[in-house]
Amino acid sequence: MVDKIAPTNATVLVQGESGTGKELVARRLHERSVRGDKPYVTINCG
Repeated sequence: MVDKIAPTNATVLVQGESGTGKELVARRLHERSVRGDKPYVTINCG
Protein backbone atom coordinates (compact mmCIF):
# COMPACT_ATOMS: atom_id res chain seq x y z
CA MET A 1 0.00 0.00 0.00
CA VAL A 2 2.89 2.38 0.75
CA ASP A 3 4.23 2.01 -2.79
CA LYS A 4 0.77 2.77 -4.17
CA ILE A 5 0.24 5.94 -2.11
CA ALA A 6 3.79 7.37 -2.05
CA PRO A 7 3.89 8.73 -5.61
CA THR A 8 0.54 10.55 -5.18
CA ASN A 9 -0.06 14.00 -3.72
CA ALA A 10 -2.42 12.62 -1.05
CA THR A 11 -2.31 13.71 2.58
CA VAL A 12 -1.79 10.68 4.82
CA LEU A 13 -2.44 10.34 8.56
CA VAL A 14 -0.71 7.30 10.06
CA GLN A 15 -2.43 6.13 13.25
CA GLY A 16 -1.96 3.14 15.53
CA GLU A 17 -0.94 1.84 18.90
CA SER A 18 2.52 2.44 20.31
CA GLY A 19 5.12 0.14 18.80
CA THR A 20 3.21 -0.75 15.62
CA GLY A 21 5.67 0.85 13.18
CA LYS A 22 3.92 4.13 12.37
CA GLU A 23 7.19 6.02 12.06
CA LEU A 24 8.64 3.36 9.76
CA VAL A 25 5.60 3.64 7.49
CA ALA A 26 5.80 7.45 7.49
CA ARG A 27 9.52 7.40 6.72
CA ARG A 28 9.01 4.91 3.87
CA LEU A 29 6.21 7.05 2.43
CA HIS A 30 8.48 10.07 2.50
CA GLU A 31 11.46 8.24 0.96
CA ARG A 32 9.34 6.97 -1.94
CA SER A 33 7.47 10.23 -2.54
CA VAL A 34 8.34 12.95 -5.04
CA ARG A 35 9.55 14.97 -2.02
CA GLY A 36 11.85 12.19 -0.85
CA ASP A 37 14.92 14.35 -1.47
CA LYS A 38 13.62 17.00 0.96
CA PRO A 39 14.12 16.91 4.76
CA TYR A 40 11.97 14.50 6.77
CA VAL A 41 10.64 16.01 10.02
CA THR A 42 9.19 13.82 12.78
CA ILE A 43 6.44 15.30 14.96
CA ASN A 44 5.26 13.54 18.12
CA CYS A 45 1.69 14.62 18.86
CA GLY A 46 1.48 12.59 22.08
